[in-house]
Formats: sequence, structure tokens, C-alpha cells
Amino acid sequence: MRKFLALIMVAAMVASLSTVLFAADEKTPVVHYTFDSQGSDKDLVIKGNAEGVKYENGKITLGEGAWIEPNLTVKGMKAMTFGFRVTLTSDLDSQNWLFDITSQAKHNDDEAYFGALISGNDDNIRGELKRKGEVWCAGWGVIAKKLTEDEMKAGKTYDIVLTIEELANDDGTVSVWQTLYVNGAVALDNDGKEQHWEYLPGDGKKSIADVIGDNPVLMIGRANWGDNGEFAKNLAFDEVVIYDSVLSADEVKGLFPSSPATPPAGGDSGNTGTGSGTGTGTGSGTGSGTTAPATGFATVAIALVAVGSGAYIVSKKRH
Repeated sequence: MRKFLALIMVAAMVASLSTVLFAADEKTPVVHYTFDSQGSDKDLVIKGNAEGVKYENGKITLGEGAWIEPNLTVKGMKAMTFGFRVTLTSDLDSQNWLFDITSQAKHNDDEAYFGALISGNDDNIRGELKRKGEVWCAGWGVIAKKLTEDEMKAGKTYDIVLTIEELANDDGTVSVWQTLYVNGAVALDNDGKEQHWEYLPGDGKKSIADVIGDNPVLMIGRANWGDNGEFAKNLAFDEVVIYDSVLSADEVKGLFPSSPATPPAGGDSGNTGTGSGTGTGTGSGTGSGTTAPATGFATVAIALVAVGSGAYIVSKKRH
């Protein structure tokens, strides 16, 4: 009997420790909008011409002239993840910006920004990372997924996730990378990553923190081109989630609750299941799919239930 009680106590301690460890790994978004209804998203600020803004079926359409501007404060940023689920409300015929983040009040000849758009002009989904100026080398990084004519039709839905990160090299330099995912699949070869520049800390060239700044101007549904910005007139936003870290490929696939019904042709659509799961078939999300996968919590729950029923099943592996 004592051995039995001891086993239960050990199992409970392992489960409790696992919960703490997994909680530490949990990634919390710094911005998250679901657009379930007007007023449902805390701190949602719409700027510009709000007359055409419309909530419908859990989505928001900003149209021409309106955008969302979150109040975001960051410090020394070295990595970020931007995730969007959007639906084309009409055939794609213009530049439709998902986001633009910069340290500049508005872009000028010394442009420095990070952003993503669905382009009807260039028939693609792409991320852009630009740095330019007199004190550092010109740099322009574009990573794109080409779209067919059918993929630019009204009603198409896309999960678009763009990450940016700095990775230290053995020689002391730092490389700046972008990764673009469309419907859970990387958009390019080489694991979907593309290196855009290298810099040596202290040499005057810009880091991600320099491009973004501590109090960046972040626009959702608009590019920061002064008074004549490009907007998102062909899009309805279903969900927006932003992290101050880089999500893994598995986390990206579990970011949204289910895959779009119309993934781009010619590649793995990704995100077609219910997440990475824990062996229970419940998936890795919370049901709403609004946070990064938290499979560790599901594993701990299984351990506690099993101990409570006397089955002695304790799992401390995070899948």
C-alpha cells in the first residue's frame, strides 16, 4: 500500500513539475485579434476612414482608407512572428498590405521596415524587409509565393505567417533571416528561409531592433507610405496574432484552428490536421486556435487523470 501511495505522490510531483516547465515554454502573443464581433477585441484601435469598416461572420473588412494600429512597445527585438488568416472579398487587383512595422513615422528615401502583403500587381504573397541609408549598406529582402489566376479569386482563404530572426554566426557576424509560410507550408526551398544580410555588431549597419525600434509604428491593413498609404481593400481579416519570438514550423501549423478550404496549388498545404497532438487526438491548440501550440499541458492533464484513476500512467514528454 505504501509503495502504491508513493507511486501516486511521485507521479503527481512529476506532473506538477512538467506543468511548470511547459508553462515556461508557452509563447504568449503580444497582439491578438479574433474579430468575433465589434468590441470583442481589447485595445483594438481603428484609424483612418472607419466608415467602410465592416464586421461580418467573425471577420473584419477594413477597405480603402482604414487600418488597425496596435500600441506595441518592444526593446532590443531580435525575432518576431506575424500570423494572419485572411479571405479575399473580391478578385485580387491591387497591393493588399497585411502589416507594416517600422521605427519611422513614415517611410521616406531612407526606408527601413518589415512587412507582408498579397499583391495583385505582382501575383504573389510576399514578405518584405528593407534597410537603406547613408550609414549602412542598402538592403532589400523579398520572400514570395507565386499565385495563379485562380488563387487570386474572391473567396480564397489564406493562412500567412512571416517570421524574422537574427542568428549569430561563428565568425561573430549576425545574419538576418525571413521565413514565409502559406497555409502551413514554407514558401521557398532551403526550409523556406532566406538570408537577407549580415552585419557585425557595432559596424553601423542596422539590426532588426534598429529597423523596428523600441516604440514601432505597427499598421495592420496598411503600408506606412505617409498620407498615401496602400491598404487592404480586397481582404477580410479573420484573425491576427503577433509574437515577439519565432514560432517553429510545427507551431505555425497549429497556429490557426483548421486549414483554409482553398490552399494554394502546387505544394503541401500544411495545417490540415488538428495540430501536433498528444496521442489523444485532441490537437495541440485550445479549441480556438488563438495561441501557439501548448501540447505540454495536454500531456500533463493525461498524467493527472491517469494517476487519479489508479492507472499509473505518467507522461513527461512534450510532443
